Amino acid sequence: MSPFISTPKPVTSSLQKHQQPFGPLVFNLSTTRSSRKGAPALPRLDRCFARWRHYPEASLPPRGCIPTLIFIKYPDANMLEPMFYELRHIAANAGFNVVRHSVAANLSLSLRIMVNYEEPNRFFIETKAGHLPSRLQELRTRESAYDHCLTMCPYTAQWVNTLLHRCTRTPLWQAVPTKELRPFIPFTQRRHDIIYMASHSHHGPVCDALQEVFPHFNYRWATDRRVKQLHRLQPNTYKRTFSQRMQVTRHTRTALIVNTLFYSNKLKDRQQYHLRPLLYTHGAFEAFKTTDRNQSLLCVPQLKSRTFEAAASGALMLVYEDGFNIIENFYTPVTEFLYWRTTAQLRSLLEDVLVRPNVYEPIARRAYERTWANYSVKAWVRLLVRPFVDMCQRP
Repeated sequence: MSPFISTPKPVTSSLQKHQQPFGPLVFNLSTTRSSRKGAPALPRLDRCFARWRHYPEASLPPRGCIPTLIFIKYPDANMLEPMFYELRHIAANAGFNVVRHSVAANLSLSLRIMVNYEEPNRFFIETKAGHLPSRLQELRTRESAYDHCLTMCPYTAQWVNTLLHRCTRTPLWQAVPTKELRPFIPFTQRRHDIIYMASHSHHGPVCDALQEVFPHFNYRWATDRRVKQLHRLQPNTYKRTFSQRMQVTRHTRTALIVNTLFYSNKLKDRQQYHLRPLLYTHGAFEAFKTTDRNQSLLCVPQLKSRTFEAAASGALMLVYEDGFNIIENFYTPVTEFLYWRTTAQLRSLLEDVLVRPNVYEPIARRAYERTWANYSVKAWVRLLVRPFVDMCQRP
């Protein structure tokens, strides 16, 4: 490992478990471990769902009902689209349904399971300013639209379940479509040095990395929109389809990973936060509570699909260390990805990867192998969907 890469202590979310009238128990990512020694937390929902057998019959899903996963429509370049179609292909023979959110309201569904990947930022946008009682009632109304929600954000899951005194949400990951499983390409055979897969931010480490580091390397910047040109940089790979972007990533040695949203207008954003007392206990917005004048940006953790895309492509994940480190719920630092904090560290690390690819390739390969073993669509169904099906098909 390069000496300038620090390994911060993991930040865990300590998800609470609740008895509830319906829904799986929330699992604790910080204590649920995979079978491999030293591995990070791996969801083991089979254990959590097993507690269903202790509930009274009236609290369980009706016998014979069919669980229905509800997805919103995303652009074709988003990983959720091929994930949706693979799930729909599997569903008929696996005892569940998959539908779009746009048609779900018009269907008679006995067991609605919402799949939500837009948190925690969605709550900052949708939660209106106002007194706690009225906003809490709005939250209850929104959550009652489905029987359970599978969410990307463990902080949101804990927050909602605590406020409502029942388990209505379970944190998850974005599953990689099976058709994208391709052989690992050695670093020496890859054409590009680094890739970033998203639109840029006008502030924060993403913007700094794009301007200060990328021009010195053979980079790929994949975006689904034309953005205003930065100082010496312009997008050169457009996200026409998910498969096309994965093909580019498979031929790139490293990937810039930033699982954080950055708010730059501290005064305005803090004012908006303090007008929303419902969010005061939401763990993802802790930065909004501080008044540190030296704090240039407000950081909110948000797990990105590009994390799993890069790992599935065998690109070495170079992850911005934001203090939340939500990636550690799924991958192990040093052995499966590397942190960076400054652009100087990022550039030095990239230069070392090019000089000594044999040192860094095993790190990328371990993340690649874990992704296809644990974070594929088939694993997603086994851990997150199958327990619902089994409960509905109980004798």
